[in-house]
Amino acid sequence: MPNHVSTPSSKTYLQVCEEEVKPRHLDPHGLSSSIWSFLAYSSAFTNATLIAGGFAATCVYAPVFAPVAGFVSLLLYKGASKVHHAFEARSQIASDRAAQITQINRHYQNLTNSTPAQIKHLLRQKDMYCPSGDADLNRAKPLIARCLFWDEQTQMLQKEQNDLIQSANKLAKDRFKANRDTIYAMQSEALEIEKEVLVAKVKNAFNQAVLRNLNYKGTFEALGTISEISGQERALAIQTKAPNAEDFFTFKGPKATVIKYHEAKNYTAGQVALVCMHKNMK
Repeated sequence: MPNHVSTPSSKTYLQVCEEEVKPRHLDPHGLSSSIWSFLAYSSAFTNATLIAGGFAATCVYAPVFAPVAGFVSLLLYKGASKVHHAFEARSQIASDRAAQITQINRHYQNLTNSTPAQIKHLLRQKDMYCPSGDADLNRAKPLIARCLFWDEQTQMLQKEQNDLIQSANKLAKDRFKANRDTIYAMQSEALEIEKEVLVAKVKNAFNQAVLRNLNYKGTFEALGTISEISGQERALAIQTKAPNAEDFFTFKGPKATVIKYHEAKNYTAGQVALVCMHKNMK
């Protein structure tokens, strides 16, 4: 799931997080999803009706041109299909964003109803940095909510990955030859989910690093980029010792330092924040 925070230079990252937990921020994303979904299905219906009607009319009034009309209709259908899928994709992005904000707000409301002592205890349990002083702790609640969101996403994805691996191992133990294709598919999917796990962990690390500097101005996307190679491609690259196979997150800038795959995998989000992120965010 994307980080989706775009921070103008005049605002701190924390200020943008504060805006996101305001009730009015959720509605536009839900409405946007509904609008894009409506456009997707209305465009599909309208285009299908026009294409079918045009082809039928040609067959009735100018049957000699029916083959040409059929070919043109096919081209129009492919174009219309692309438009439909584009609208659907926009709708899904908006829907995912609305769900993300809803979950972040759930964590924020829980923090709002908690005492400073309870929040400090929660942060210690999660191995997260705790801002010094109750004033900073209270101010950081929207940011802490984002940390808790990405921590929850990491755990959820890890469970999904572990369940797949266990199921694949069980099939391999019972009847490997009969289930070879299924086992391969499950192992491949587990590798892709592992990448999602690490992306969530690194985004959590970024938010935890900002906890150490509440006046930080910038975004996750502006700080660096995540490697585009897939989980399967990385596994093969590491096995064959390919160049840059371990590069997972590359910081922007003249030095272009990197968070390595084994660091993202083996460190906690708090360790990634302190060891890898914090020094590149000053």
